Amino acid sequence: MANNYGYSYNVGQAVGGDGVTGSVDHTNIQAMYSEIVGDLAVYFNNQVLLPNPSIIALNYPIASAAGNTVKIPVQDVYDPAELVPEAKDIIPDYANDLNTSAVMLEVAKRGAGTFITSEAVEDGGTGVVTSQVVNQLAQALAQATDIAGFQTLLAGAEGALADSDAVNVDKVGAGTTSADYCLVMSPQAAAYASKRAPSVNMDADINADGWVTTGTTRNGFAQVRPEFIVAMESTAGSAADVTVEHIAEAVAKLRSVNAPTGADGNYVGVLNPWQEFALNKELAATGNGAGFIPNPSNIGNQVMSTATIGTLMGVTFYRSNNLPQGITVA
Repeated sequence: MANNYGYSYNVGQAVGGDGVTGSVDHTNIQAMYSEIVGDLAVYFNNQVLLPNPSIIALNYPIASAAGNTVKIPVQDVYDPAELVPEAKDIIPDYANDLNTSAVMLEVAKRGAGTFITSEAVEDGGTGVVTSQVVNQLAQALAQATDIAGFQTLLAGAEGALADSDAVNVDKVGAGTTSADYCLVMSPQAAAYASKRAPSVNMDADINADGWVTTGTTRNGFAQVRPEFIVAMESTAGSAADVTVEHIAEAVAKLRSVNAPTGADGNYVGVLNPWQEFALNKELAATGNGAGFIPNPSNIGNQVMSTATIGTLMGVTFYRSNNLPQGITVA
């Protein structure tokens, strides 16, 4: 990770000199910085959902490569093999050429920062301040990453969805006036690339009597096979009307295009809390004990463990507040 520790007014000057914030021990600040550096990437990885290989199987670490773009080859549709008579040339009479196209994945820089006052360190202690800073920066970077990922999965590019017409994948369900989106997809539907792991810069600000601390990461997403993604649209907020039938239809659409499942034999789905509630309410009304099947064998990071809802109709579902919400229905 590219990390720096310095002082904007005089690189290398020790805290505690004349005219400098001498009430905070320099060694404590250095130790606090070192802990933030060591913990940020770990906390980020435990709080981000989409980059997990069980959700997006195509992961490209490109930190050591030149450039900010990954060119991903995609095999075009091909025909089944044909019946070949004896002694007939397969090529060219029965050619089934391997043709590929390319998807370009470009990474983007995401950043967040906080100002640490000397009073915060004096009164709260370096341990408390370190924990709060790491959590704040890691959560901000993780949330930005997942928001960008869901936008890309549903619309093909980062950026807020202008309206429901921005969704460029197959869709089931319909919202009224304002819509929330969730999805069911194959783990092979998209790709993720990471250029810079979460990194920290920290500089002293003598005028403000504290330290400017920033966290950055560079990553990105791309739709690889949009036909392997099905969006589910529901009325926004607590009026969410996602149904079991919508899930069944989404699964049927994926199976009809031979979308591959994950290693567990299931597709991947993500719901927001109100959509999860709507499905649980419908399942509870059946009165026969039907519902999400727990998935205790799931292996992943901390957020996957806490966000896992369970399995339903061949889909392993996760929960996220970072899906597009409140989108105008065109």
